[in-house]
Amino acid sequence: MPRWHPNSYVQNFSVDFQYEVKKGMVFEIGYTGTQSRKLLYGTGQQANQLHPQFLSQGAALDQQVNNPFFGVFPSRVLAGCTIPRQRLLRPHPHFTAVNLSGDTPGATAGFNALVARYNWHIAGGLNLLTTYQWSKAIDNASEWQSWEVGDTMRDFYNQAVARSISEYDLPQSFVNTMVYELPVGKGRKFAADMHPLANAIIGGWQVSSIVRFSSGLPLGFTAPNQLSNYGFQVQRPNVANLSAAAVDNPTPDRWFDIAAFTAPANFTMGNLTRWVPNIRFGPTRHADFAILKNFRFFETWKAQFRAEMFNMTNTPQFGRANTTFGANDFGRVSGTTNVGPRNIQLGLRIQF
Repeated sequence: MPRWHPNSYVQNFSVDFQYEVKKGMVFEIGYTGTQSRKLLYGTGQQANQLHPQFLSQGAALDQQVNNPFFGVFPSRVLAGCTIPRQRLLRPHPHFTAVNLSGDTPGATAGFNALVARYNWHIAGGLNLLTTYQWSKAIDNASEWQSWEVGDTMRDFYNQAVARSISEYDLPQSFVNTMVYELPVGKGRKFAADMHPLANAIIGGWQVSSIVRFSSGLPLGFTAPNQLSNYGFQVQRPNVANLSAAAVDNPTPDRWFDIAAFTAPANFTMGNLTRWVPNIRFGPTRHADFAILKNFRFFETWKAQFRAEMFNMTNTPQFGRANTTFGANDFGRVSGTTNVGPRNIQLGLRIQF
């Protein structure tokens, strides 16, 4: 979400209900919400943009007219005896651009979530923690991070049109973690009196896992920007039916229905929202697994062996589709996210 400003107004809401089912077994459900004002936009704005009300003049915006400032400015955009009509309609006609810093305050954001947790501690050495979150994040600026978020303000004069699902919105998230100390070896339920040498080999093992299922991040669409000469920083395509743009079973070659999108008419802004709620990255279906064994030598020497497997099921999470209207690969996915393929690693740590 956008960064904080010293004068940011943030209001938090939280309600939790906890119930102990039985000893070692706790169920918790709660609601949390945040409403924020005067956050930093995180992305630059063009304060010298032509007001959209003048777009109705169409091609007349580029007609050459007499320059009332001729002779006042010896160089730059107001130096000629004639200038494009749209130059005189700008709030700051003597500047090409007036860029506001990304640290400008004014962004708004809201977050609401229902969270359920289940924590189970079993005497036999099994610990489970399960968390499910159903949430929604809305804002009018999700900041700019070149490796992930590419956010741009569409209309300087109407920032309400930028309010949409946040780029960070993950409607559903499920995480289950498990740690299990195998009940074999000295002090355990089975083979507690085994020979020390045998215990060093087969006793004291521990396994753990993390399983994640979550929605993918939303996608944002752009179109060739025919309004850039008038200070508009981004153009969106038109879509008549956003529900029809999503497909039931997306594939990397057809992530969404490209026929649902059209180019905006000349001198108009596209109607598509900033971030699209029903067209997203591929969902996360990810599992990690680890097994470890602690050894003790003499009095001060310790060793730990670890075998870890990341993305155990080797399930790909497809990344960002090309969402630039008119591109040759519009609607296609060219790769996966940074989850990566299955990765197995072994490690030995000695402490003394």
